[in-house]
Amino acid sequence: MSNKATESKLAALHNAVAQVLTEQVLHEEEETTFDGEGETVGTGIMLKTATPALLATAARFLKDNDITCDVEQDENMSGLKDLLSNKQRHSRLKDATEEAKAH
Repeated sequence: MSNKATESKLAALHNAVAQVLTEQVLHEEEETTFDGEGETVGTGIMLKTATPALLATAARFLKDNDITCDVEQDENMSGLKDLLSNKQRHSRLKDATEEAKAH
């Protein structure tokens, strides 16, 4: 008797992990605040709840499964690339490599 999982069981597990990660990454909850009586009330603003650890796990899952995207063709990735580029331009530390060489 073999203790190895069948290919179909492994595929089902892989699918379940992908589904759970997707649901958790996309999960949103309404932001809340307190009213005059101290009661919790919703603001109507929906916020993503994924933690950095969850996002890192999802990124690792994608990497381990060779899932990539083309930054030039993906609008969201292109926007992120531009945002990071602008952030680096406005950073106090222009070039970490040059700064490291100076010390």
